[in-house]
Amino acid sequence: MGFMDSLKGLFGGGKDKTADAADKAADVAGDTWDKTKDMADKAGDTAGDAWDKTKDTASDAMDAGKDEAGDMADTAQDTAADVADAAQDEMGGS
Repeated sequence: MGFMDSLKGLFGGGKDKTADAADKAADVAGDTWDKTKDMADKAGDTAGDAWDKTKDTASDAMDAGKDEAGDMADTAQDTAADVADAAQDEMGGS
């Protein structure tokens, strides 16, 4: 029985080593998954922040454009009124 015990010991030890290796592989896979998930979450947060900043910048630019357009319209209207007044003065009427 000594020989059979030796064989059982060899195969039993191999089984234990295989189980240990499988456990370690599962741990590494779990750690990798956790790190990948964390990186994906951070990337999503960064993308969301960038999108928010882009919307804010576009909104600010739109508001500035509207203000500038309004100022230009006011200036054009004032200039047109000045030209009309000058034309009436030239024609000698009020």
